[in-house]
Amino acid sequence: PDLNLASGLGLVQCIFGFFAGNLTYELYLKLRENSAVQGTAPELLATAIMLLLFWFKPHYTSFNIIGFSAAILLFSYEGGTVAKLLRARPLLFLGKLSYSIYLVHFIVFAVIFAGAKIIEGKIGMTLIASDGVHDRLAFGPGGLMDLMALGYLAAIIICACFTYYFVEEPGRKF
Repeated sequence: PDLNLASGLGLVQCIFGFFAGNLTYELYLKLRENSAVQGTAPELLATAIMLLLFWFKPHYTSFNIIGFSAAILLFSYEGGTVAKLLRARPLLFLGKLSYSIYLVHFIVFAVIFAGAKIIEGKIGMTLIASDGVHDRLAFGPGGLMDLMALGYLAAIIICACFTYYFVEEPGRKF
């Protein structure tokens, strides 16, 4: 919501992100022989950076860009225990599907949300709660919503498999 590409600093932030990526790559090349940036400790630092960014959600996009660039740099050498854990087959499979997941996740959510609105209208039970600003799915207690979230994730992965194998891969080969 803070990145308005049509006005304000959105374009500046995009350009900053682009150059931060290039700088990260240049640092990667310069530091690849330096053992201080390789191994488990730097990967744990990168993990901490990502968790802090996720937890505190800095208001300024530049903090996110710099933090994410640092995490990418520290993980780029893939020499530590965290990188080894991230190379587990299920995670590699999800990584392969990541672009398709990105493309379909909102469509799946929109279908679920629209379905909930239709069902809500037919049965007269509240399935969508509103705080006056945002609408959210509210099917019941936390456990039920957790099951709904797992179903949502499964639907995303199934749809992403379809788009990966029948759209993304053929498109890449074309």
